Amino acid sequence: MKTATILAVRVGPELRTAVESVLSEGETLSQFVEASVRASVERRRVQAEFIARGLRARDAARATGDYVDADMVVAGLQRKLDAARASLAPARKTYRHTVRIDFSRPGKPTDNRHVETFNGSLRDECLNVHWFASMPEARASIEAWRQDCNEGRPHMALGNESPSDFARQSRHLPERRSALGAENQRFGRSEFPERIKKSHLSRNQWSEKSGQVN
Repeated sequence: MKTATILAVRVGPELRTAVESVLSEGETLSQFVEASVRASVERRRVQAEFIARGLRARDAARATGDYVDADMVVAGLQRKLDAARASLAPARKTYRHTVRIDFSRPGKPTDNRHVETFNGSLRDECLNVHWFASMPEARASIEAWRQDCNEGRPHMALGNESPSDFARQSRHLPERRSALGAENQRFGRSEFPERIKKSHLSRNQWSEKSGQVN
């Protein structure tokens, strides 16, 4: 294949120095210029093809009428923006009226103890002991843990009974609810009895001592 010579281009000394500073080891200035020209030609060819495809798509959309007008897109985005601003209105009102929002203190999980307890149990007993290969597998494992926690596991607040057993007994003994509430309040002011202390054991120890199934 015949070769051709590209016209020499005069550049300032700063540009030549900058080009020479980025040359690879063993690369000449001519090789750098040739590689740069080839890359520029390829980039412009791809840009021209992209613009041509866009123009063809535009013409086809106009011919068939199957397209979304730019004004419709802008209007849809404006509606979403308005909805987001409306959702932030209560927060702005709170700020304007100097209402203090009480966040949990750093290092004080007891400020939000119910959520922190749930998060810790879910993490330690489910998320950290399973390897999820897919979303359906994760949903199935988490749902199994949720059912066990909500139905089969003993809870200290229910007198170390499972929620399902407590609900079943409560249907027959309505007064059990108020009695248990008073009992829990009494435990909060004094030492826990032995049967409540068992709830502080690990799940394996609980199984060994009480025969409950995890």
